[in-house]
Amino acid sequence: MRVRVLRCALLSAVVGCSAALLGCSPVRSAERATAKIVGLGATSCARFLMDVEAQPAVQRDYLAWAQGYMSGILLSRPPGVDDNLDLLPPGTPLLLQLQFLERSAFRLTHIRRF
Repeated sequence: MRVRVLRCALLSAVVGCSAALLGCSPVRSAERATAKIVGLGATSCARFLMDVEAQPAVQRDYLAWAQGYMSGILLSRPPGVDDNLDLLPPGTPLLLQLQFLERSAFRLTHIRRF
């Protein structure tokens, strides 16, 4: 049960971060945070998908950027908050995370178009 909860937490974190970081959250601009996020992950879902189609290995770079970003967020949390959150749980290897990121970007790209 604990692994399942951590897996759900990781997937939620990946979706949330991928949506926010890739700029493809369905949330309206007025509701977004005002912090400026920079780096490879600060791109649109459409751009991410085009990059991956042109050069599939770039997915690793995007995932590494997101992992670093999420690790930084976790390190900045106060004690007792997200202490047990594992960004690489046994049930969700990197390949599954990459596939999840791509599917989420595809889905969110299509949500914005309609």
